[in-house]
Amino acid sequence: MEYQASLNDYSGSWPDEPQPKEPLPLSIFLLMPFLIAAVAVAALPGFNYLVIGLGAVCAVVFLMASVRQGFFVPAELKFFIAFGCWGILGLFSAKSPELVFTGIRTLTQLVIMALIVSYYSRNTRCVSWLFFAVLIGVLVISVSAVITGEFQMAEMEGEKARLAGIALNANSFAIAVLEGVAILLYYLRRVWSKTLKLLIIGGILIAVRFIVASGSRKGFLGLAVLVFFWFLFSYVKEFGKRPILVIVMLLGMVGFGFFMAYQLRDSVLMQRFLRLEGKKGATAEGSATGRMLMIREGVHMTISNPVLGVGINNFRLHSVTERYAHNNYVEIFADTGIPGGILYHMIYVLILYRLYKVSKFPLTPSQRNAVTIFKCLILLRGFLDLGVVSYYSKANWIFLAIIIGYSSYLMRDFKTAYSQDYSAGEYDQIALSPEY
Repeated sequence: MEYQASLNDYSGSWPDEPQPKEPLPLSIFLLMPFLIAAVAVAALPGFNYLVIGLGAVCAVVFLMASVRQGFFVPAELKFFIAFGCWGILGLFSAKSPELVFTGIRTLTQLVIMALIVSYYSRNTRCVSWLFFAVLIGVLVISVSAVITGEFQMAEMEGEKARLAGIALNANSFAIAVLEGVAILLYYLRRVWSKTLKLLIIGGILIAVRFIVASGSRKGFLGLAVLVFFWFLFSYVKEFGKRPILVIVMLLGMVGFGFFMAYQLRDSVLMQRFLRLEGKKGATAEGSATGRMLMIREGVHMTISNPVLGVGINNFRLHSVTERYAHNNYVEIFADTGIPGGILYHMIYVLILYRLYKVSKFPLTPSQRNAVTIFKCLILLRGFLDLGVVSYYSKANWIFLAIIIGYSSYLMRDFKTAYSQDYSAGEYDQIALSPEY
């Protein structure tokens, strides 16, 4: 069969997303970070070592079972491993080597988990089940806030009214729910039943209520960023085809935004926004002035230790606030120096580059929907990192691993789907993968 058209000109249909062969084992594994959050309250001795051991066993068993298909380490994870190795060198400059060891232990867990999840995502090619597993974890966290009575106290004034649940931190809770909203937006474009769409919209509205009740400024602003990019990538291009739908959706979101602004005028969330301006008893790390102070401290640490940094987790020992930097970019460069910062952020550069390349391919609707959510999640993370430290976050690396694995699968299969006969100067064969 001969194909005269180029890859971008291909107009044929591609099969939809295949079903996974083994969703249950990975679903359990993806829930592990959330179960860890619940169990860790008991502060079991040696718990971190237990997690590393369990993760290592899971990795060995999983890789042995799938070795026939060949094992692939994406470039992003190679940079992450290199970042961790560079972080070990921080032992020579750290005030507290123990904190460095704690950070390296966490990074070890993340590498093991990311290898397994990215491998699964790449070889099963089914992002729906992966998202579903994470959504269960988000649901567990949300339900825990209701069971403990925190949600019922959300209308009370003061910091104690903020939701955290088993996440133990209001910002972590809000970001987890926010990532759940991203997954629901993925399913909203994937399902065709109007009943399911209404249920998903209802779930999104409930999630918004949880984010507001958490009092998390990052979570609330992140919600606006997520919705903006989702609408931009999903519907702006459809304006020429369905202008009325796009206009109605845009007006609906603007109206909902004004409604939320009116409802939040006396909320804990609004009080915390006022504290950011230095009003009503703002703390050093809770005000804009305090955040700028930590940024200046991080820049000074980076300049003073440009090669090795001050050591992983050692920022707080050099800061007058005795807190972490509340900024992933500042914390990484201060802790691991300029080489460590470059190594880590190359992960996001490679992901964005691959997503850009993949978006040019003739994708199925479900594949394009997944790529859209991936781009939204990466850009959302870039925004959230201005206010949180995420490089050792298990939840963040679950999403990164899913994105890395699935996007590398798309690159691999579309590269092998077309082979060009350079002697003839045309595409003369199509070598599809077995599933096609």
